[in-house]
Amino acid sequence: MPFTRFILPLATPRLLGLAGIALLFLILSLVDSLSGEGFSSLWVLEPSRLRDEPWRLVTWCFAQEGWVQASGNAVGLAIGLSMMARCSGQAAAWLGLGGSVLLPALWAWHDMGPNDQLYGASTALYGALGMGLVSWRKMRHELTYTQREDWVAGFAVLLLVGFTLAIPRFLDAPARWIHIISFAWGTSVAILYPRD
Repeated sequence: MPFTRFILPLATPRLLGLAGIALLFLILSLVDSLSGEGFSSLWVLEPSRLRDEPWRLVTWCFAQEGWVQASGNAVGLAIGLSMMARCSGQAAAWLGLGGSVLLPALWAWHDMGPNDQLYGASTALYGALGMGLVSWRKMRHELTYTQREDWVAGFAVLLLVGFTLAIPRFLDAPARWIHIISFAWGTSVAILYPRD
């Protein structure tokens, strides 16, 4: 299998749902920033409102800081989820994505103050990149790099992963437990789920 087919979500129709969820992150962020209405306030995780609005345990990842961050998250999600789906199946990719959103939210809810807010798709991205890393490891002997596009895509994926992991250093932000939890969940699902 060429490496470009392994990482791109549009080659097989069954992967369109995974590409759609990544695109949804970007579209909702664009609508939120262009409308000026602040729809994201309906989605963020706030401990004081969680009892009456439990959906915030899942929707908090759709509230982004801006379209640039949402674009990077969408690309990383599409690549990581595609790699997982091609290695272990679409159900494994959805399981990894769901846990990468819900488990960090539960941890943060326990750890947050009453007026704190949590938003952003970074945990989903870390989970997807963890799944992609293990999927590549499982399938590395089956992948071919016969065309120039495969080499370019391979280096682009390495740069994307490196940039994502380096962002907290650029922002002088310490490693957060929610990122560690989501990355560990994604890699665990990919390791334990059998090949499709």
